[in-house]
Amino acid sequence: EEPTVILDKAPGDKELSLNDLAVSAAGYVYFTTLKDPDKGRLTVVDVKRKSAAVTFDGEQEAGLANPNGVAVSADG
Repeated sequence: EEPTVILDKAPGDKELSLNDLAVSAAGYVYFTTLKDPDKGRLTVVDVKRKSAAVTFDGEQEAGLANPNGVAVSADG
């Protein structure tokens, strides 16, 4: 089966610089990106609805500016 592109640009038409990724049992794809060494993002993609949303942006949260790593709990 051929690969399917689920997202080619981040929300806001930003470039993607994928760092870490996790997929939930419900089919959501969570990933972190690095915008620069100090300001990253956490994005969630709803594959079924073909939508994406930034759930955390380091430019807006100075106390936790660079998410690095993402995990999904066993219960989702």
